[in-house]
Amino acid sequence: MKVIDNRQTSGRTGPASPLDNVLSSLRLSQDWDQDVQAQDMVVDSLGQVLDNNFVMVRNVKLDGLDVPIPLILVGPPGLYVIYASALRGIYRAKGDVWEQMDDQQQVFKPVLPNMISRVTLMSQAVEEFLKEDHPFMLVEPVLVFYDPGTHVDTIRPDVRIILADGLERFCAGLLQSGSRLERNTVQALVDMFSHTSTGEAQEAAAISERDVFSFRDEEMEAKGPSLRDRLPSDEPILSFFNNMPFTTRQWVVLLLMAGFNVVLILAFLMLVLLNQ
Repeated sequence: MKVIDNRQTSGRTGPASPLDNVLSSLRLSQDWDQDVQAQDMVVDSLGQVLDNNFVMVRNVKLDGLDVPIPLILVGPPGLYVIYASALRGIYRAKGDVWEQMDDQQQVFKPVLPNMISRVTLMSQAVEEFLKEDHPFMLVEPVLVFYDPGTHVDTIRPDVRIILADGLERFCAGLLQSGSRLERNTVQALVDMFSHTSTGEAQEAAAISERDVFSFRDEEMEAKGPSLRDRLPSDEPILSFFNNMPFTTRQWVVLLLMAGFNVVLILAFLMLVLLNQ
């Protein structure tokens, strides 16, 4: 199984800041980080069974959604929106109702977040996204619980629910299913999903280009050449500075600190000479 992660192909570079981690956790629920770990495990499990006719696209950003679609599996049998959850406990799924067993009263009670509604809304968003180019594309929502300690009683739920011990059967069913999508259709869908997150990168690249309304280049020219630019290119000292992991600002700070130390030494020597 091929895996395309839009986090790695997006225009943003570097690790996520602590603020981004907090925001991503609050968008759906506080268990979002644990769900991401469950998604990694599900991708690894599916990748060991499914062949290269299947493509898993991760973190698909769609217009109008505050959070990305975690997993979209595209292959000959069709298109699947998969949400892997790290929830643990006893639950019941009936239609679009999501309930959890109350340990004290031993009865099922509705609980939030509603996992059925979550994956259903995600699949509907994908269908809406594909409506123009693929108006008759069926999107199947799939809810996966990777924790072996999770049990779900199902009574005709609106989504397919797969427990930890059912992943292999799910993969076997995909491999044995008939081919509903041609190879070129699968590739077209993958291209659409993998390119949706690059819009911000393209906009950023366009903004960085010089135009008559931009003062970016003029500001950079006004700053003047740096210390490294002023050094003669044929001097051996240039290679020495190139190998030093310091910026111009850091060099200035170091020089100021060195000058301050020299002043302190001179003051100390003068104090000693005056006391003699």
